[in-house]
Amino acid sequence: MILPNPKFGLTTAPDWFVYLRAATSGFHALVGRDWRQINQESEPEMLALANLRISVVTWRDVFQDPPVETGQLLAYLPQIKRHLAESKPRVILLPAPAQREELRRITAATLGRPTEADR
Repeated sequence: MILPNPKFGLTTAPDWFVYLRAATSGFHALVGRDWRQINQESEPEMLALANLRISVVTWRDVFQDPPVETGQLLAYLPQIKRHLAESKPRVILLPAPAQREELRRITAATLGRPTEADR
């Protein structure tokens, strides 16, 4: 979260402060792209998450593809909502998107026609 500060321009805020502001503003969860926010050795962030009624949703692996991130977040939304309904603060790690090889088909092979690989 970047907070405007007229005296210093744009200033970054520590994660614990973002969690506190979100919880006091009535948010139930935050979505973040920085998975390190939940792997910090620092006590303030973990203490804030443990004591506030707020969850964090992030990805297990780092990747930079906003459309894919948005699509994956929408795909997992029913499961995320189910976890949030339990009213237990938690960290929800989404898996990195991947295309499994068995899901790829060559159209000619799907139609039963021989492909170059078959000849």
